[in-house]
Amino acid sequence: MVAGGYMILTIDIGNTVIALGIFKENKLVHVFNLDTDNKRSSDLYLADLVMLFRVHQIDPKLIKEAIISSVVPILTSSFVENVTKLCGIEPLIVGRKTKTGLPLRVDNPSELGADLVAVSVGAINKFKSPIIIVDYGTANKFLYIDNNGALAGAIFTPGLTISYEALVNRTAQLPSVSLEKPNNILGKNTKDCLNSGAVYGNVAMISKLCEMIEKEVGFKCSKILTGGNAKYLKDELKDEFIYEENLIHDGLLTILLKTKGESKNEK
Repeated sequence: MVAGGYMILTIDIGNTVIALGIFKENKLVHVFNLDTDNKRSSDLYLADLVMLFRVHQIDPKLIKEAIISSVVPILTSSFVENVTKLCGIEPLIVGRKTKTGLPLRVDNPSELGADLVAVSVGAINKFKSPIIIVDYGTANKFLYIDNNGALAGAIFTPGLTISYEALVNRTAQLPSVSLEKPNNILGKNTKDCLNSGAVYGNVAMISKLCEMIEKEVGFKCSKILTGGNAKYLKDELKDEFIYEENLIHDGLLTILLKTKGESKNEK
């Protein structure tokens, strides 16, 4: 229960999931997930927020600051409007002009998604560079943070569930089954065969790509695993990777506090 105190709301609007975090005294105390639906009205999302706050006994008027990262522009305005209505504050939107403190050593910084900036900031704030962040969501993102704390390269691959669904939908005789980690690598039935390919195939890809990244940059790196689909892989990668389930929220909080601090200094 969050009963009183200064609170901060972090929102990451992704292609599949909208993740919301509630911080109290800079400690993450609640995480909520909503399905992303471009056709869903602003009023329906407002109703979702009201219900979540009511069920968890959160007074929205105690939320004094909020920040949003979004890769779904059509929904950004809805959440700005709803946060303003519920909390009486205007959230900060992570964009090209936001002072994140993250140097970008890439060809076109304007192409970089706000979510990737946020997870990078979150990782740099908690771990020693160089860092490889493996963010498994709708798409798989491999982010390289160099010795100077700059985002210096990335790899994108199709997301675990996207690849899985494409395989099932493009083949006549493969059924759709629930995604879960099988006990053995070699499957003896269709469900285990599909799940082994999805889980262990991605584990192998992650390990090999990270090995190739380290060879190319010439450094051993801290390795961080995050994202909604990382839960299927984290046990198999626990010896190599630190699992950070809420890295996006940590990064958003860091950006908000940094922006707030710089605004005070400018005054």
